[in-house]
Amino acid sequence: NLTIINTCVIKYSYHQANALRKNPKVIPNYIEINTIQKFNNNEFRLTFLGRSERRKGLDVFLKAIDSYLLNTLRPTVISNRRIKEVFIDSYVDVNNKQKDDILNETSILVAPNTGAESFGMVLLEGIVNGCVVISSDLEAFFEVLNESGIYFKNKNHSDLNRIIKETIDMDMKKLWGIQNSHIKLYDVDRVFKRFIELYK
Repeated sequence: NLTIINTCVIKYSYHQANALRKNPKVIPNYIEINTIQKFNNNEFRLTFLGRSERRKGLDVFLKAIDSYLLNTLRPTVISNRRIKEVFIDSYVDVNNKQKDDILNETSILVAPNTGAESFGMVLLEGIVNGCVVISSDLEAFFEVLNESGIYFKNKNHSDLNRIIKETIDMDMKKLWGIQNSHIKLYDVDRVFKRFIELYK
C-alpha cells in the first residue's frame, strides 16, 4: 500500500516518469550558484564543452568558426578527444578545477547539442562560471533557460555563426545577468526543498 512518488528532471522526460506513476512531480537538476560570480567581460574564449559524440554537436561548433570569429575570440574545445585544427585550443579529459578555470576564461559558451537531451546541465555550468550561453533550439534547452536563452537553429552552423556575431555586438554583460538571474531556479538549496516536500 505504499504511495509511489516518481520525479523527472524536466518535462522532456515526463513521459518516462509518467509510465511509473500518473502525474509525476517535475523537479529539475540543480547546481551550486556562485553568488559573487561576474560576467567574464574581458575574457577571450569561445568554448565548447562536451564529449565527442554526434549528438553533442561538436562538428556544428567547428564549422561555425570563420576568420572573423578567429580574430575576435579563441575557439576552445573541452572534450574527450583532441582537436587537430591548430586554431583550436583543445583540452582533453580535464578535471573539474581545470574545466572551471577554462570556463572562467570564456566569454561565450556554445551548446550545439543536436538531440536526445533531457536537461541542459552544460548551460548551467557555463552561466555559473560567468559565460553567456548560446545553445541549439532544443525543447529541453528552452525548458531550462526559457526566454533568457540565446538560441540558433539546430544543426545549422551558419545560423550559429550569425548568432555568435550578433551576441558579440550586444551588451553581453546584460545578457549574462539575465541568464544568471534565471538559473537561480536551479540553485541546490531551492531544488532540494522541493525534494523534501515530497516526503512531508
